[in-house]
Amino acid sequence: MTRTLLGLLVLGCTLHSPTSSSAQDTKYWVYFVDRGDAGDGARISERARARRALRGGRISADSDRDVSAGYVRRIEALGAVPAVRSRWLNAVSVEMDGATRDLVSEMPFVKEVRPVGVLLPASDFLIEPVWPLATPQPASSDLLSIDYGPSITQLRVAGFVPPLESGLNGAGVVLGLIDTGTGDLMHAATRHIVDSGRLLGQVDFSGQPADASTHARMVLSVAAGYDEGNLVGPAYGADILLARSEYVPTETNQEEDAFVAAMEWMEANGADVVNVSLGYTDFDAGERSYTYADM
Repeated sequence: MTRTLLGLLVLGCTLHSPTSSSAQDTKYWVYFVDRGDAGDGARISERARARRALRGGRISADSDRDVSAGYVRRIEALGAVPAVRSRWLNAVSVEMDGATRDLVSEMPFVKEVRPVGVLLPASDFLIEPVWPLATPQPASSDLLSIDYGPSITQLRVAGFVPPLESGLNGAGVVLGLIDTGTGDLMHAATRHIVDSGRLLGQVDFSGQPADASTHARMVLSVAAGYDEGNLVGPAYGADILLARSEYVPTETNQEEDAFVAAMEWMEANGADVVNVSLGYTDFDAGERSYTYADM
């Protein structure tokens, strides 16, 4: 769902559920007690390892190991249909009916079974901005080294002009976006990313036909676009990873485990920061929606 821009680097991306679930639950996270026959580790890029060392990321060796293929085969033999395998959660999301869920829950290697995307009760949350909004001070465009065009207003509001003028433009940073499809990246504002070889990867995790949305391209242009005189983003020098978890024609909870898969792929490929343009508020009838407080 693409109504809200939420700039996040999310590690705790699982949403917990109450002990009971409705009769219409069809997708579940199945958590395993251990890694079973999993190999030594997933393919983690050198860039990701360098970022972890630089920022002191506390990721255990087990978190880089895949889930047990043997465990997945055994629950698949009971009738469960696997969707996403999460090494961070040591879990697999599956589609199954209630009877199969009961059988899977009784397997000795299964720690817990939870419906995908059911939430905890809301806790206290801030409703005020954590810093006051301020009117940017005017500055003469004649003194600037770049013609920012109409972007100058938003860049000043966010405080980006001084860093940009000092030469900080995101170079050396890997920026990830989880969103819709992008459309044609040879648009004037984004083609510099492709032409310079800074589009490091692009994967569709939605499992759905391609969409005609250009929302991801719009978000990318705000963050890293460069068309001098028209649009300049604060991270126009960054390397880019793109992932699609959004299926535009419908709003269903299946997108949530696509998001988990996209986030794990981003981290393994060295993303320093990930922008998630998802506002999980109003899903389709029969799906689980969330309130502002829940998020």
